[in-house]
Amino acid sequence: MTTAISAAASRVLRRVLAIKISNHNRHPSPVRTFRTCIANQTFRTAIPTILKQHLPMKRSFTSTISASSSSSPSPTSGISSDDPNRQVRVSHILLPPGSESTIEDFKSQILNGTATLETLAKEHSTCPSASRGGDIGWIQKGRTVREFEIAAYSTPKDSFSTCTTKFGVHLIQVKEERIAIDVGHCTVQELSEILSSVNVDQDLLEEEYQFVDVREPHEVDVVSLPYFKVLPLGSFQEWAPKLSSLLDPSKKTYVLCHHGMRSMQASQFFVENGFRQVYNISGGIDAYSRGVDNNLPRY
Repeated sequence: MTTAISAAASRVLRRVLAIKISNHNRHPSPVRTFRTCIANQTFRTAIPTILKQHLPMKRSFTSTISASSSSSPSPTSGISSDDPNRQVRVSHILLPPGSESTIEDFKSQILNGTATLETLAKEHSTCPSASRGGDIGWIQKGRTVREFEIAAYSTPKDSFSTCTTKFGVHLIQVKEERIAIDVGHCTVQELSEILSSVNVDQDLLEEEYQFVDVREPHEVDVVSLPYFKVLPLGSFQEWAPKLSSLLDPSKKTYVLCHHGMRSMQASQFFVENGFRQVYNISGGIDAYSRGVDNNLPRY
């Protein structure tokens, strides 16, 4: 009987300790650890070229564009189209120059319910996004050519617009919209406490946390931390298309590299693709070895 009570008390104590740290993370305080900082805005332009290659419509191409918006009625989302933090997720069909009448025909088919943009994009679009049914993902202001941006951001959710660039004629649909979320910062001391909470209760890995190391395999071989999934930034094009099967966008996501630069780039990519709570480990594993565990190798 005593043994059973002791075992039960032990389980309760483990859970209380974990909840204490977990709740603290949910309610930041300047006195306690795990405060959420405003992301360093200079990193917004640091997404490497490899990311732009994966998301073709985010390339800063220069073109002369005439844009016209033609929207169908759609339910309001409660997000103002003038909100500077608004982001939109866009799908489109790209046809060669001079295909305006075909684009209008496609739009009519979609509005009449006889076809979908996804099907038409796969069959006819000349953009690499055709393989994804025209989906080019979330776009931010200032990250696409200005006139294409104007067309997309003037279009309500679930509605359509058209624009013409030197690449051809676009039929654009706004699939989703959201308020932009910044990347948070996490110090190595805060990370140490979080990892300690996971050691106490590993159910937190299923319920709340996930950890990503974007260093290259040869770096991970030198030194690593427990619970981190290795997704090398150099292999971005291999794992990015499978992101939704590798990570859970609803969990708190902590991203690590050597000094904090590559992890910030990856963190921004995660945020742009729907992850709601992303934290870059400031100073990376080098800072962890200097400030938390001096026994860890440095390189």
